[in-house]
Amino acid sequence: MSKTVTITGRGIILPDDNIDTDRIIPSRFLKCVTFDNLGGDVLADDRSAQRKAGAIHPFDDPRYHRATILITGANFGSGSSREHAVHALTKWNKDESGGIKAIIAKGKYSEIFFGNAMANGLVCLMVGARDWLDLTEMVEHDPQQKITINFDKMAVSLGQKTWALEFQQPAAREALLSGSWDNLTTLLEAKDAVDARLTTLPYLS
Repeated sequence: MSKTVTITGRGIILPDDNIDTDRIIPSRFLKCVTFDNLGGDVLADDRSAQRKAGAIHPFDDPRYHRATILITGANFGSGSSREHAVHALTKWNKDESGGIKAIIAKGKYSEIFFGNAMANGLVCLMVGARDWLDLTEMVEHDPQQKITINFDKMAVSLGQKTWALEFQQPAAREALLSGSWDNLTTLLEAKDAVDARLTTLPYLS
């Protein structure tokens, strides 16, 4: 199983609260047959609006080009339940950075987004408001610094500083440490037991 104890990577800051799934991946991109190419369109409308205003959106900012840990506000992933939002994030800049692997927010997530994210290996964590400010200030000062998330200790470290983390669903920690979050791999690893069980079902004999 895909056990996860630590995640290390650079940070990218998207400080707004209430970023919903319609903003993460606008509905016109949902016609895709697979999720493979969604990364290029993540936050497409927000990024376009910033360009028109003569500004640079964080997801277009060269300073954050290889980031894999998103630092954002509260109620992230609200709105519709589209799973595409998770895949758009995990596939952003995937060829170079591997996509977004973890999110650190200053408040709770939409429950549906949290479930979709965890089921696809995108880890959603929370940190206290004061600690969130400290973390964002340090990342803004030097986006090249590496952030380390440790699920055994439930802590995030940057430079010489460490802050406590939490999940809005405590069971998520054990799922990561054990690898049980990965339902498909769990099922495939149990193939022999599944096959054996199938031989005992009267309607299949």
